[in-house]
Amino acid sequence: MEKKQYGLLTLNYVSDEVNFYCTCDCGTKIILTEEQLNRMRLCGCYNRKSLLSKTDIVDDTSEMEKFYQLTSTEVRGVNFEPSKGKWRARVTFRSKEYHLGYFVEEKDALKRRQEAEEHLGGDFLEWFKKINKKS
Repeated sequence: MEKKQYGLLTLNYVSDEVNFYCTCDCGTKIILTEEQLNRMRLCGCYNRKSLLSKTDIVDDTSEMEKFYQLTSTEVRGVNFEPSKGKWRARVTFRSKEYHLGYFVEEKDALKRRQEAEEHLGGDFLEWFKKINKKS
């Protein structure tokens, strides 16, 4: 398959005609649906570069590494939101993203994301309604 370009995204391959595996020019690898691929033209790297310009980290790491040191975890769906100064947890269920909350501590966001994953196979929507009533 010849690699096709979508803005800054390069389509590497398609799995089951559902998952589109892409690489952004910045080096980030992402998996998108066909709809997302047709709508998106980059992975969000320009937003990360904007964030980096506001930081005072000085060392030998690359710009992208600096961003991930500041805002990422190893867990998909948990990231730091600089504008709020909190960790955000989210999950995608049936092609819709659900906001699971903002947390002061990273461990609390990771815990909420893990709870959500445990419910994805069954009663996710009921569980999600229940945690939103508590908020």
